[in-house]
Amino acid sequence: MRAVFFAETKAGQLVVYRREDMRRHLASMGDVPIKVTIEKRYSRRSSRQNSYYWGVVVSIIHERLVEFGWDVTQEETHEFLKDRFNRREYISPDTGEVFSVIKETKGMDTVEFNRYIEDIIRFSAETLDVQVPYPNEQLDIF
Repeated sequence: MRAVFFAETKAGQLVVYRREDMRRHLASMGDVPIKVTIEKRYSRRSSRQNSYYWGVVVSIIHERLVEFGWDVTQEETHEFLKDRFNRREYISPDTGEVFSVIKETKGMDTVEFNRYIEDIIRFSAETLDVQVPYPNEQLDIF
């Protein structure tokens, strides 16, 4: 049975939130081997990041693809970008067979989402010959 509990470190000590819930969960498992993983937690992508992604990144790339003659929607542009920049490959250790999965962007944290956007901006400049401005940049329109 999988459970996730959140904590923070203070002066090198682990401070577990909902400690009593975690204790009850551990007690309910009985005496079994468990796996403990500690990783830094990041915030989910923000609504501002999401607005920038859809309003600027996807819009500009969508317009460019339409200029190139592609009959695509903004949603299809988003799917194209996920396919190109948010794909995970799995390799079977037994057969060597490779299969890949297009991951959703919804669950990305702020750091992952920034990397995703960076990859797209670089691609758009190098391959599509279009500049996607960063959130703090202003483009000259005239």
